[in-house]
Amino acid sequence: MKVVILAGVLSVLASASMAQSWTAKGGRAVAPQSIAGDRSGGFEILCERGDWVMYEFAAYAPNGVNAPVRLEIDGVRYQAHFDFFGDGNEGIALSPQIIAAMKAGRTVKVQYASGTAGIDTTYTLRGSSKALGQVGARCG
Repeated sequence: MKVVILAGVLSVLASASMAQSWTAKGGRAVAPQSIAGDRSGGFEILCERGDWVMYEFAAYAPNGVNAPVRLEIDGVRYQAHFDFFGDGNEGIALSPQIIAAMKAGRTVKVQYASGTAGIDTTYTLRGSSKALGQVGARCG
């Protein structure tokens, strides 16, 4: 009986951890929902005309174009900023160094000002290396 219960618990834990993994689809690397901090439905990273761009699935609005963004990947801080891309969508411009750190990292914390409040949320980077590698292969 203990073996059956333990197997059931392990199955649930394995399913939850698998659900928290990045995917690649349609030229986009898609991160799952946040694992800590402010709630977010995740984000996607794509390459637009040779630039790496991150779009969050959240109702948070930055404080304008060029508003600073701090990314912390496994305790190392990186600076980024908001900019307009593609059809006028506002996204976070990411350097190749940030992409490389994401591919090798375990977690990324995203922080920026939104209105009078600050946004502070953390995502897993599990599966990011494969997903970003697939997007990178299409990036000019």
